[in-house]
Amino acid sequence: MTIRNIMIALGFEVDDKSVSNAEKTIDGLKSMAAKALGALGVAFSLQSLNEIAEEYGAINNQIRSATEGMGEQAEIQQKILKAANNSRTAYGDTAKFVGNLVQSSSDLFGSVDEAAQYAELTNKLFRSAGKSSEQVAQMQEALNQSFARGVVDTETMSRLLEESPAAKLLEKEVGASKEQFEEMASAGQITVADLKNAIVNNADEINRAFNNVDMTVSDALLNIRNQWGVWVAKINDQYKITDRLSRLLVTIFGKLMNWL
Repeated sequence: MTIRNIMIALGFEVDDKSVSNAEKTIDGLKSMAAKALGALGVAFSLQSLNEIAEEYGAINNQIRSATEGMGEQAEIQQKILKAANNSRTAYGDTAKFVGNLVQSSSDLFGSVDEAAQYAELTNKLFRSAGKSSEQVAQMQEALNQSFARGVVDTETMSRLLEESPAAKLLEKEVGASKEQFEEMASAGQITVADLKNAIVNNADEINRAFNNVDMTVSDALLNIRNQWGVWVAKINDQYKITDRLSRLLVTIFGKLMNWL
């Protein structure tokens, strides 16, 4: 099926000269994209485009639900994408963290900017400590639970003390020695405001430590996938490409089966 046939089937007006130029341009871009993306491990096919459009479309729907009325969705998505890529974290994980923060702790995180900054800094803090993506996601979930309850629960505090450098920042924030801090933690005297401020007030220290961590090939590929996924979801949402194409394929296949 040619570009012309597809455009007609999708309901677009067709100009022969424009179609010819478009075909040449698309052929060149497709060849270049297939080579570049293939070399980077990003598949370039109808199936893979549909999969990534659905994956990132679902993430964006979750963002929209959590941040309704907090700004333009395209801008919010870009803020979350920037926080994810700056901290070498998956877009979906960062989106979930940010969404939970603005939903459960609106008094502490009154804007997406604040929540995205906090997500980026905590991601960097855990990454600097050598945590894997799964471990970072687990620590984020523990933090979310504390913010949702309004208090730093014993379980979260235990994990911070055992697994995260955030404990040292908390000691610094509340102005206590390690022994005093552990006593305060056991007594439930560490607040979620302390938990937020310990990260935000030490942003420079966290960034310096993170900048000393080498970027891996996996980090680079994740960055590329984040950008690619957000762009594909945006284009798909704007032009309903997969919806139109899916309906077209169903129609064509139905006619083929009737003919058979």
